[in-house]
Amino acid sequence: MKKYFITLFIVLFLFTGLSYSADKSFDMYIGANILTDSSFTFEYYLWGPGVAFDFYLTDNLTISPEAYMYVYKFEFNPFILAPAVLVNMRFNTFFVGAGITKWFLIGSNASDVSSDFALKINAGFVSESLKLSFFAITSFDELFSDMALGASLAFRF
Repeated sequence: MKKYFITLFIVLFLFTGLSYSADKSFDMYIGANILTDSSFTFEYYLWGPGVAFDFYLTDNLTISPEAYMYVYKFEFNPFILAPAVLVNMRFNTFFVGAGITKWFLIGSNASDVSSDFALKINAGFVSESLKLSFFAITSFDELFSDMALGASLAFRF
């Protein structure tokens, strides 16, 4: 399955062209998101603030590193730090992409608690001042069987 994702990104990269857009080098977003399991009951959910960047490789292709902090309800100890790196393909205001994420539990009594690398798939809309994205996070071992689903709203700076 990993081979298919790598092949898809290579093909998308080649078809977008390799011309760099001189008027844009990157965009920065600050926002918040919410995350729940695939049952959508919202009995258990995480939310938190974060920051994301879009570095333009071409006019339509971006590398998007991001880091979000997730907390349960309003308890900030412990919290989860969730960095990710995504490759996004843009079509005017719509974008789709995928990448990897790894989560770290910070502030608990346990030391060095982290997750395995996971697949993050996202899609959304970008305007001049906002970025709305919907995403799914799933493990590489059991793709799409036990997912975390979420949404984020961020402001462009």
